[in-house]
Amino acid sequence: MQQKNWRWNVSPILENILIGAAVILALAGLRHMNILRRRRNRRIEREKHEQWLKTMARMEPEAPPGIYRMGIAMDGITPIFTNGAHIRLAGVIKPEGDRFGDEAFRILESLKGRRILVLPAWREQRMDHAHMYDIETGRSIAHMMLDRKAVRIDPKNPELPASLLTKEQRSACAA
Repeated sequence: MQQKNWRWNVSPILENILIGAAVILALAGLRHMNILRRRRNRRIEREKHEQWLKTMARMEPEAPPGIYRMGIAMDGITPIFTNGAHIRLAGVIKPEGDRFGDEAFRILESLKGRRILVLPAWREQRMDHAHMYDIETGRSIAHMMLDRKAVRIDPKNPELPASLLTKEQRSACAA
């Protein structure tokens, strides 16, 4: 008695299609596992970074409240802040001729009264890049290019003409 090799009772074309579908499903499963692993790694990295940020926020001195002038940089949204200082933002003055800064200006205006921490970018390790964080939430607000040092506008010796400051801003500066 001769033994028969077992085969599906389907046409060879359909058999090839089924094998192809199984391979595609296996590859999709591997890709999905990869995506899940990447997501988990990103979450762990973010949590580590937030912990680091909280530590930095405890260590850094708080700068006096003041009106801070926005700088014009390559990305057009650079606020000029002291690197590594907490700043309680009283207001922001948009520089003349900054065509890109409207969005950033709105973001910064919405942060009035909040404590902000500006540090050199932690990944790039470059001094001309910085990250701005909202200390209360620990969230990153913006990544920016720094083109100048921070300027706190002193009402007694303002870098900008005092006429640019509103009465409200002048009193916030003096506080």
